[in-house]
Amino acid sequence: MLGVVPSIVRHWKNSRCMENLNWENIKSFSSTGEVSNPEEMEYLMQLANNKPVIEYCGGTEIGGGYVTSTMVQPNFASTFSSQTLGGEFILLDEQNKLTNKGELFLIPPIMGLSNSLLNKDHHNVYYKGTPKYNGVLLRRHGDELEQLHNNYYRAHGRVDDSMNLGGIKVSSIQIEELINQLNFIKESAAIAVSPVNGGPSNLVIFFVENNTDISKEEKLQKVKEIVRIKLNPLFKVSDLIKIDLLPRTASGKVMRRKLRSLYESS
Repeated sequence: MLGVVPSIVRHWKNSRCMENLNWENIKSFSSTGEVSNPEEMEYLMQLANNKPVIEYCGGTEIGGGYVTSTMVQPNFASTFSSQTLGGEFILLDEQNKLTNKGELFLIPPIMGLSNSLLNKDHHNVYYKGTPKYNGVLLRRHGDELEQLHNNYYRAHGRVDDSMNLGGIKVSSIQIEELINQLNFIKESAAIAVSPVNGGPSNLVIFFVENNTDISKEEKLQKVKEIVRIKLNPLFKVSDLIKIDLLPRTASGKVMRRKLRSLYESS
């Protein structure tokens, strides 16, 4: 089994640097750390003659994962086929009603759940303000999931990474997947920034650049066009900022809050 994070696979696909290698000994892949892209995962599968990618999502503070794909169910790129053995969760909307796409809440007890945090209040982080389900206080995890028509799941990133643009809720992942298709973009991070004087949030894009000769104005125009045409004409990109490296956690997740703080302090 070869373990990957999606950002590495994106680089492999864009650069084609792994295509002349011998993949015969690979029986399966595992992917974790951030939300994956179906096209990129299908590319990875094809490198090794269509071997499955086991998606796995969870965290250290829950002792493992809460949703996964398996070797005994059909494998579809960038989806999870099952809640993990010994764990259980539900998806709730903003009114705390059951939904097919919303914030994930774990249903304790689950073996491996943390019961204390260093330098933080454990209850405030995971339980404060969460609803009950069948008499059990739910545990917040912070991820947004969608349950598909075949009962598989697809991740949509962190709830923190969702934004409201023009009255429409959209995830950073959706915007970034589009922008990453542009040839001068190596990787990107989309954030919503509240204007100083209030009003609708501004959409700001940080990006790591592939070598290119086009001007900043042309880059901004291309980003605006792809968002307007392929996502929603109401989503207006207000700024495009080049950065050497996107800030990430130790597990590889993009720290969009840090980018938001950096932009608001500039």
